[in-house]
Amino acid sequence: MVTGIVSGLGVGFYFYGISALLKPISLEIGLNLAATSGAAGVGIMIGSLIAPLAGMIVDRFGPRWTIISSLVVIALGLVLMGFIHSVWAFYLVWGLLLGLGVSFGMTIAVDKALTDWFVKKLGLAIGVKFAVMGLLNAATLPLVALSVTWLGWRMTCMAWAIIMVMSIPLIWVFVKDKRPEHYGLRPDGDLVVRNPGEPGVSTGGDRIPDSSCPDEEYSLKRVLRTRAYWILASVLFLNMYISSGFNIHCIPLLTETGIDPLIAGGMMGMMLFFTIPSRLVSGFFADFISVKRLNLMTILPFLFYLAGVLFFLLNPTTITTYILLILYGLGHGMPTALIVVIISRFFGRKAFGSIFGSCFVFTAPATLSAPIVTGWIFDVTHSYKFALLVFMVFSVLAMTLLFFLKAPNPKEYVIPQ
Repeated sequence: MVTGIVSGLGVGFYFYGISALLKPISLEIGLNLAATSGAAGVGIMIGSLIAPLAGMIVDRFGPRWTIISSLVVIALGLVLMGFIHSVWAFYLVWGLLLGLGVSFGMTIAVDKALTDWFVKKLGLAIGVKFAVMGLLNAATLPLVALSVTWLGWRMTCMAWAIIMVMSIPLIWVFVKDKRPEHYGLRPDGDLVVRNPGEPGVSTGGDRIPDSSCPDEEYSLKRVLRTRAYWILASVLFLNMYISSGFNIHCIPLLTETGIDPLIAGGMMGMMLFFTIPSRLVSGFFADFISVKRLNLMTILPFLFYLAGVLFFLLNPTTITTYILLILYGLGHGMPTALIVVIISRFFGRKAFGSIFGSCFVFTAPATLSAPIVTGWIFDVTHSYKFALLVFMVFSVLAMTLLFFLKAPNPKEYVIPQ
């Protein structure tokens, strides 16, 4: 719950709040939408490139200090946003500083905390975390849009810096740096059963005998030799392209159809609200579905993307706009949560941070190019139609790849000593 609250506040403002900040910033600094979107793309790209380092750090030092350090960096970046007056400063602060802060603490670190403490109930834990994030994201966006209208985008950023600082005590109290085995506990709150004479506290390296775990823990080096890893990385690339392009341009897309910016902010908030049930339901069922069938479940969100865009493009009306947002919201809540569960089920907990973080290296081109290309398409054609067609094509590619996703056979990927 706590990880969902804190990451919801940070990710919600950075990934979704930018949609409400985009036009005001572009007008004041004197950039077109493509160039302004570039800062968001640079930030996400930088986060993707340093994700493997973030993963190794959180595997080595634990999630608590990683998250706290990132909250300090994010707060500093938001304060500095109140003083920028040039293009280079905007790219430096929003693209570099905030991108580093969000990537280090708001994504991989919080997921590592959950995969450390949950095994059998990991899907539900991840689902609850993402559902809380969705609830906060749904509330954040209209709040940011309203705050930008009343206070301006600079004061909005500074106010959010205070909120991020106030989140630090929550992480200090509720997030631990070690696995439960280190404290003499078991994942999922299971009772500890010790043999006579067994020490009271384990070393933290015990393997949990459960069907939810792979037969053995994979290292990053070993994972890179599996077909499953490359399929998951490719699907994450395609999903990040769709989400980066759509989320950042959602409000501009709506306002270009004649919708008031405040109403558009509320509509995007509604879209984010629909991520909540999909995250909870997908997480819940992920704990009961066979590992062999998780790939089929992960196809579902891309079907939602495809159907939503198709309805809208065939007949762009107010009703189909709502259908697009609802279906996109239902789909948007599922892929990352399910990929986290799949990685843990396929490869184990030990190197989760390094494995999950390394996947983001391959998403960097998508996160950089998607906002820029989407903005460029609009600048050239004065329409988002062709950008939405690209999202449809990428959805089909992701579904095709997921159809061939299977858990690796440990005997086939043993590295010779």
